[in-house]
Amino acid sequence: MALAAAADILVSSETAKFGGAFTGIGFSCDSGTTVALSQRMGISRAKRFVLLGETLTAEEAFSTGLADKIVPEDGLLNAALAIARQLAAGPTLAFGEIKRLFGNVSSTPLSSQLEAEAQALARVARTADAWEGMTAFMQKRAAKFEGN
Repeated sequence: MALAAAADILVSSETAKFGGAFTGIGFSCDSGTTVALSQRMGISRAKRFVLLGETLTAEEAFSTGLADKIVPEDGLLNAALAIARQLAAGPTLAFGEIKRLFGNVSSTPLSSQLEAEAQALARVARTADAWEGMTAFMQKRAAKFEGN
């Protein structure tokens, strides 16, 4: 469950079920489950999910924020691959900054977060990918990012 909840984008088949089975076997959470579930579902919802040993359908997981997209079971691999390809073709340095910024958002005061965002933007703005993105936008074509 921790691995699924920690995913940047979680694609689920429409038949999937998500369970918080820890308490059913007399265990507490491990592997960052409390952090990952809280970030996706909110603390109160995540706590209820784990304490009650709930099992969520794909639709329930989507409505709580645990799943990001639901697809037919036979389309799961293709949907996940399409997202992976989109991310792989994107501005990976900018993605890294975005992930770092979101990773700190819940424990950083607004003024500090604004400063971190400004510094990240300054770092990314100097990359070849940023220049390619701006040039492609002005030329009305798709950007070809190379990760630098």
